[in-house]
Amino acid sequence: MSLLDDSVDFVQRTLKCCGGERPSDWSNSAWEHKSLEHRSKVPDSCCAEHTVPKGFQNGVCGVSGSWRDGLHPGVWQQGCGDSLVQVIKEKLVIVVSVGLGIAGIQVSRS
Repeated sequence: MSLLDDSVDFVQRTLKCCGGERPSDWSNSAWEHKSLEHRSKVPDSCCAEHTVPKGFQNGVCGVSGSWRDGLHPGVWQQGCGDSLVQVIKEKLVIVVSVGLGIAGIQVSRS
């Protein structure tokens, strides 16, 4: 696995999301074409529930059950784009606030 794959998996598992806008974003992606053996339409990190049996990886998420309109009941339905932007905005407020606080202390000491 690459750093990019690990990062995408981390985001999808942490934010409980799949794809940029929706799970079907993985369709015709580089991930989908990477392995001829994968059986799933999405990476395992998209699994909404513990649908990946222990010890199994690479392609069992979203295999059983039916896909409808690009969605599957065992896969996170929401895309990661909006959730990731929201998390960044929330953290940015904290970082800017701390930065302004430190700047205020520095100015008052001058």
